[in-house]
Amino acid sequence: MSLESDSMAKTPFSVLDKTVTLPKWLGEVAAQQSIDKGIALVNSEKKRDILKHTVVDDWIITRIKGSRGNYYTTKVKIWYREDDEVPRTSCNCPFGFNNPERLCYHKVAFVILILSWNAMPENRPVVNYEDDFKLD
Repeated sequence: MSLESDSMAKTPFSVLDKTVTLPKWLGEVAAQQSIDKGIALVNSEKKRDILKHTVVDDWIITRIKGSRGNYYTTKVKIWYREDDEVPRTSCNCPFGFNNPERLCYHKVAFVILILSWNAMPENRPVVNYEDDFKLD
């Protein structure tokens, strides 16, 4: 892990009025560019996309609008962050599809949002269902 990633993991920042400290493992499974873009995404107006999510079995699923205007289905398996383990993730964007062990910025953004919840899955925000939220 690079020193830059290690210091980033220790730097708290605000997401939806909650303080989040990135886990150390994030720098091992995501490039710094993906981390930076993920943080920017959850702090932008596009975060509305990530807030629309559903839970199917043990997966939290959302659709995120990518930088080229396409929507990608991004999934994070429910995990207990106290264990400091890397959650299973999936994204059908070109990077996520071709690099399943690495985190694209869509996965990073969704993980960051989930980390801002107090506990999982009991205290997550109410699931938002809207007519335009359809999973592939």
